[in-house]
Amino acid sequence: MEIIYWKDFDNEFNRKANGDVQDMTNIYAITNSLTNIFETFQGRRRMLPEFALPIYGLLFEPVDEITSYRLGEMILEAVERWEPRVIVDNIDVIARPDSNEYRVSLEFRIVNDSREDSIQVFTNILRAA
Repeated sequence: MEIIYWKDFDNEFNRKANGDVQDMTNIYAITNSLTNIFETFQGRRRMLPEFALPIYGLLFEPVDEITSYRLGEMILEAVERWEPRVIVDNIDVIARPDSNEYRVSLEFRIVNDSREDSIQVFTNILRAA
């Protein structure tokens, strides 16, 4: 039986057989939270308008290494602020000018998980305007 440390609800509002909203636990809850941070525009969340990754303006900048670096700093700051269940070990933001996007790879560990094999990887694509 799995020990549940964290539980969040499914953003897609998928339903269980009994009609309740499906829940997400442990690493699935954390990756769901990271997805929310990446995919929410600042000001869109009611009662918490500062929630999100404040990168919208950078997506209109040139797709290059300088903007990649700035995005990495902003992503790290947002994850540290909005997801206290993780410790970020590494973040890579790779500019892909031909595709007009950035590939983000975030390596993290779950707080209080001291296992050596506990490093997780979260990836996301940010598309420039």
